[in-house]
Amino acid sequence: MKFVFSIAIIFFSLSLMSQRGGTPTSTSGSNNSGGLFDSNTSYNPNDTTKTKFFTIFKGNPGRAALYSLVLPGAGQFYNKRWWKVPLVYGLEGAAIYYHIQARSDFNQFNACYESLVTDNIAIPECQTLTSVSDAFRVRNSARSNKELTLLFVIGAHLFQSLEAFIDRHLIDFDVDDDLTFHPSIASPPIENQLTLFSLKIPLNRR
Repeated sequence: MKFVFSIAIIFFSLSLMSQRGGTPTSTSGSNNSGGLFDSNTSYNPNDTTKTKFFTIFKGNPGRAALYSLVLPGAGQFYNKRWWKVPLVYGLEGAAIYYHIQARSDFNQFNACYESLVTDNIAIPECQTLTSVSDAFRVRNSARSNKELTLLFVIGAHLFQSLEAFIDRHLIDFDVDDDLTFHPSIASPPIENQLTLFSLKIPLNRR
């Protein structure tokens, strides 16, 4: 489990670093349409053909999330973050591996428990277990581990989809540390009107 957490932390950290060092791109004024990398993000608020839930999949961020839900890493590929795809499969692969291992352990101890209850015989799967109470306790612990690892599998899949959704949002915005503002002394527009200070902070997209 520590390996899964380590991959998730590294994946998230590198994602933040890429936003700081990446070059934002603007999708305004683009006439591209169709295809996988369609940059048309227009949305008609009067469109009632779909429920509100499906509106989150509109536009580029929604498409990135949808692609990742259908196929792990597809949203990162859509965002052109090629280096993230191996991390996605490493994260989900580790989670799936631990789930398979936990399910195998549960099946083993469950077979031991059933054998002790029905036939009062300790089969090889019991290892050092000889009593029903011990087998019952170990089986329940193995079941909890199996259910927990299943949650990690689902969480890892949702995490990479959410990362693709957020990353696509950040691509279109300026996240540079230099949030340039322009202090200036302006001439009063009306005669005899005093203007002491003017501050302009551009917050629009690039």
